Amino acid sequence: MPLFPLPPSQRAGAGDLDAQARILDAVPALRRILDALPTMAMVLNRQRQLVLANHRLIEFASTTGIDDLCGFRPGEILHCGHALDSPEGCGSTEHCTVCGALQAIVTAQFGLAQNQLCRLQLRTPSGDQPLELDISASPIEIGGEQFTIVCASDAAGRLERERLEHSAVPQAVELALEMEILATSIASPGAPPEARERATEHMAAASRRIATLMREHAELASAETGGLSVARRSVSALEILRDTAREFEYHPAAAGRRIRIASDAPDATLDTDPALARHAMEKIVLNALEATAPGGVVEVGCRLAAGRMEFWVRNDGQMPRDVQLQVFQRAFSTKGRGRGYGTYFAKLIAARYLNGTLSFRSTAEEGTTFCVSLPLT
Repeated sequence: MPLFPLPPSQRAGAGDLDAQARILDAVPALRRILDALPTMAMVLNRQRQLVLANHRLIEFASTTGIDDLCGFRPGEILHCGHALDSPEGCGSTEHCTVCGALQAIVTAQFGLAQNQLCRLQLRTPSGDQPLELDISASPIEIGGEQFTIVCASDAAGRLERERLEHSAVPQAVELALEMEILATSIASPGAPPEARERATEHMAAASRRIATLMREHAELASAETGGLSVARRSVSALEILRDTAREFEYHPAAAGRRIRIASDAPDATLDTDPALARHAMEKIVLNALEATAPGGVVEVGCRLAAGRMEFWVRNDGQMPRDVQLQVFQRAFSTKGRGRGYGTYFAKLIAARYLNGTLSFRSTAEEGTTFCVSLPLT
């Protein structure tokens, strides 16, 4: 998918903003209409600067009034982290090329009303926080001047319902049916011992997957609120690798694909939570398996580097640039509705609970490699 072209970065001066504000003040019903909306709402000029806002947006921005917001762009008002990455501010970085809010606003300025999902990483004193907003943008002409009305509502609840309806529940039903079929096979009096043994192994694996599915739904909510418990102990790096690979022995995503542990992977003892470390690894291994064609190989390994153990997962193929820019965003996926929490969850676990990092590199020559870096002690 091509990246959205960035609009001009020039801004209107204070005199132009004052003139535009007087044009809107001449329509007193406009402010009352904005305040009556159940969402955050703003009126932007042609340079995408705020001229008028309703009280919900003023409260979200933690300001005392419209004067504190006038002239700023949406990402700057909503505390988007990328708006601080460039002197030109909101709408000027490469990450802005995949911003749903920018796409909706620019398209509306060309006369076409737009609805888009916008994923933000809010930069706060306590760290980055994800925020998903449903954005609607519509063009409007007032007093001979072109403006854009933008409404923003929290999309987290809708996306969570989609995760349950389109991902968690269908997976749970599929696993329950699989277990029912396997139980029937095991109970069959004519089944040979070897077939019963294989069916028992498959049933145990399906049981673990359905338990993991239910546990992860609760763990994600706990992880985001800081309530996930950490049980540290000494654990072997190779043990984490082998347990992660073993988890996919009967997983549907591994059908026709192989997980290979690098022969030169060194061993070392880590003081960490092995269950959380495996969770992070399992998420990126699953991601790699789903990106690998049948017959392909996903390679996993580890290496020592400056007092840390770096676990890595590699698969062939390069991620498109627009995917790379969004890969750690909550609820972003190229695989359909209800997906997109795996790499986000893995990074959240590594960074917030294991004092680690999660990064990736993706090139045509080297393929795609994710790296979970954890301290040895």
